[in-house]
Amino acid sequence: MKTFQLPYLFIFLLIVSCAATSSIVFDYDIDEDFNSHNTFVICEDDLLVEHSNYPDYDNASIREYLSQEVSSQVENLGLTVDNTNPDVQVGFRLVISEETATFRDCSEFSEFNYWRECTIETETYTDETLIIYMSNLEKNQIIWQASMPCNMNISDTKLKSHIAKTVKTLFETYPNIVKPIE
Repeated sequence: MKTFQLPYLFIFLLIVSCAATSSIVFDYDIDEDFNSHNTFVICEDDLLVEHSNYPDYDNASIREYLSQEVSSQVENLGLTVDNTNPDVQVGFRLVISEETATFRDCSEFSEFNYWRECTIETETYTDETLIIYMSNLEKNQIIWQASMPCNMNISDTKLKSHIAKTVKTLFETYPNIVKPIE
């Protein structure tokens, strides 16, 4: 009985794991020597709130958490912070888009009932995307970037762990580079 259910469990896990990463988009420079970088700096401009008209999606706390987590992940790669002469700059962007959808009554409409309101409801949907990037300061070009849809409009108690999980997921797409031990 258990052997019969095992293939179904495997298929279910495969589908779930594929669904979890299908929304991540990433790219990196295949000619870049990622082992040559030892120091980094966080882009200070990325700490400034860009979307002040969406305070639930973009605010100083969210950006501070993002900065801390991005720094932590880059340090896990073996790089150290250097604000004076870094090899690479690491940053992040929050892209927010809004779309309004109007749902209408689909019953027949004729010229004799022009006064009838056909709109049932209008909803506004807000989508958010987190982009993390790394640029080679000497070449002045982006060498790695990853993005995925996210939602920063969650309770403060869950926000920090949510950001940590999201940033870690994006850093899983970073080129698998092993630093030699010196």
